[in-house]
Amino acid sequence: ILTTISFAMAFGLLPAQERVGSFMVYKNVPELAGKRITAVCQSKYGYLWIGTSDGLVRFDGRRYVTFHASGSSITDNQVSHLLEDDSGRLWIAGKLHGLSRYDPRTGTFTRWPAIWSETAQFQRVHKIAESADGDIWLATGAGMARYDAGANTFRLYQAPGKAPVIDLV
Repeated sequence: ILTTISFAMAFGLLPAQERVGSFMVYKNVPELAGKRITAVCQSKYGYLWIGTSDGLVRFDGRRYVTFHASGSSITDNQVSHLLEDDSGRLWIAGKLHGLSRYDPRTGTFTRWPAIWSETAQFQRVHKIAESADGDIWLATGAGMARYDAGANTFRLYQAPGKAPVIDLV
């Protein structure tokens, strides 16, 4: 019987999802196997974005697509936080290497692997938040930063002693 179940699982003959009460349970997801889930965000376009210890995964209800760090994708495979802004763009915080932004209208990523300098503490982005006036703020290893959309740069606000900022409220 074990051989029959293994064969059925290997060839997709057993359901990959099942309803448990009001929840849908997804099983045997190779794109998430062995990865630590670090962030989750559902977009207004219906995608479920999953930040992991090894890349960013987009789930549309049927298929999983994985994005790994590259010159045209995210800056860091270790995703620490996700935020969808009011414009529907997805901001992706890299645990060690900067920030990325995905624009669903164009399907492209904008990358900031080095936010202020090449020093490692400046590249760690812990959290992302959007203020009521639409500004994007970052909690980083070197302080807080605000995105200047006009200049496409970040302005750093450092605490005394250059303490890292871990969270934003």
